[in-house]
Amino acid sequence: MQKTVKFTGVYFNVSEKRKHKDKPDRCFYITFKDKNKKKVWEKIGWASEGVSADFASKMRSERVYEVRHGKEIPADLRKEEPLILEDLWKDFYKYSKANKKSHDMDYFRYNKHIKKLFGKRLAREITSDEIEDFKTNLLSEDGSNLSAQSVQHVLGLMRSIFNKAIDSERFSGKNPVSGVKFPSTKNTNRLRYLTPFEVDEMLLPMLCEASKTIYQIAYVSIYTGMRADEIFSLRWQNIDIENRTIHVLDTKNTEARTAYITDGLLDTFKSKKRGNPFDYVFPQEITIKKGKRVVGKDPFKKKVGIGNTYRRVVKEIGLNDDVVDSRYKVCFHTLRHTFGSWLAIRGESLQTIGELMGHKRISQTMRYAHLCPDKKKLAVAGLHDRD
Repeated sequence: MQKTVKFTGVYFNVSEKRKHKDKPDRCFYITFKDKNKKKVWEKIGWASEGVSADFASKMRSERVYEVRHGKEIPADLRKEEPLILEDLWKDFYKYSKANKKSHDMDYFRYNKHIKKLFGKRLAREITSDEIEDFKTNLLSEDGSNLSAQSVQHVLGLMRSIFNKAIDSERFSGKNPVSGVKFPSTKNTNRLRYLTPFEVDEMLLPMLCEASKTIYQIAYVSIYTGMRADEIFSLRWQNIDIENRTIHVLDTKNTEARTAYITDGLLDTFKSKKRGNPFDYVFPQEITIKKGKRVVGKDPFKKKVGIGNTYRRVVKEIGLNDDVVDSRYKVCFHTLRHTFGSWLAIRGESLQTIGELMGHKRISQTMRYAHLCPDKKKLAVAGLHDRD
């Protein structure tokens, strides 16, 4: 919301969709205090409807005159502050930082997917139909091509932003996300896992041509089964080189577990410069402006996204060529699924696999059952043996 320079108490909002005389349309608002000294907002109208800042100022003068002479302002003219979604987001993020471990993911999802399209929009004017289109674009290959689960997270964040504003009585409209059906995640479990040859084919260009950091993050996921955010949350105090263990504390199900350092992982961690105990192992890259722009790393800033390097390498080597079913497409989560699949193929028990991967329910681990050596078949085959 922008304040006019010439007229007291007159504000305007610039539309990103409406046009007037080949320029973005403007909607004018006025604010004044009622007889109880309470701030009142009133929408006057759009420039395309003939409303100007001068006209809005005159309407404000009339309202001030009416209040001064004891005339009650009609209830239908009383409006709440014309907030844009960015205003609601700022309120929500304060709450998120204070109460949610995943506040950094909220920040990432808002800035990555929501801000550009809806950030400057008046919250009251955002419709369910627009969010339906937004959802479709997030899922489409021409758009963000996100998984159904990721789209659920984005829409869920947007719903929470509105709900928080409604609960705090800052916004009295209807939550537009409540009318949107979230994409189903039924039968969307990842089925694709990589062969050792495919892993080498993917990791080599990351190490030689793309990004050593992404190579290391991918390597950790393949050989520990850790989720991306669990890796991003690693601090040096979580890495016990002597006992070859990793203390995974910031987990999806909030239950800590232990991961184990293989010979290859030992070389990976030893090759990195060890920071202070509370420094992140894989910190977020930042841009430092000192004369020339320099990309550096802030050891106290947590990485929140895998970036484009991983997806670019996967595309360049053709791992997703001609793959239509999203369950068979290679994404970063495929690396974690590869870890579980390799353990199953080696004959490890489902209980061991579930514990190493941090599954809370056995149903999550059962997806690997079909890869385990068929001991049941061998057991039945031996029934005809006679001692």
